[in-house]
Amino acid sequence: MSDSIIVRVTLDSYDVVHPSEQQTQVYVQIPEVARASWLLDADFYAALKNEPWPHVIDSAHEEYQLRGVVSDSTSAAARKAIVDWLLLSEGADYDARYDAVHAAWEADQARQHPVARKLLKENEQLRARVAELEAERHTTNEALSDAAEKLRANRDRIVELEAAPVTVYRAEHPDSGITLGHYGTEAAARDHCETTERHSWPAGTALVFDWIRDALPEDDENGIAELVVTAGQNEESTTGYIVTALELDSKYDAEADE
Repeated sequence: MSDSIIVRVTLDSYDVVHPSEQQTQVYVQIPEVARASWLLDADFYAALKNEPWPHVIDSAHEEYQLRGVVSDSTSAAARKAIVDWLLLSEGADYDARYDAVHAAWEADQARQHPVARKLLKENEQLRARVAELEAERHTTNEALSDAAEKLRANRDRIVELEAAPVTVYRAEHPDSGITLGHYGTEAAARDHCETTERHSWPAGTALVFDWIRDALPEDDENGIAELVVTAGQNEESTTGYIVTALELDSKYDAEADE
């Protein structure tokens, strides 16, 4: 078993009898304790996918208790071992285990964002530096204060980045109902459109691509960009391919559904 605490929330088909029905799987790995899975209704995916891991485990366990789920003894024993370890521990043990799972979630979130990864590395260096300053009696209180303040600022920045919406770019040909894919950069989405359009022309045709952006007010970095092409001596024409910027929320907003 890996020595890392891991919790994964996925949405997929896990029922061989009803393959078209999706379920939410909560997979939990606690080193030296157990690996276990909970299968919940599909609606739980949106509610749990970005939540702190201790809350995810608690919610999955509570749902199984409410439903009175019965499963094979091996799976049930693995789930019980994790629940006993985390949710049913007491006092200092509970605090330490909860903090360990929560810290693992924070590190996992940070690794998913390039800027946060850099800040996380800086945090480690700053913690080491703070320890050195505390050990050096001749170090001034001012230097120690500056390092601690930078550490706090970086921690706040990580929290801010984790809560910020994420922008993805969808490459598509809406007239034909074709979605080519979703990408983390607009350049990648444009490249997919241009490559697909190039394949529709005879080999050797001289093509010049350009993009026309339907900008949103006061922000030319968002909106919709449409691909146009000039083939040889022909006039510029539209291709039907567009790239759309989509902003995804980092957390589920229950009030938005009401």
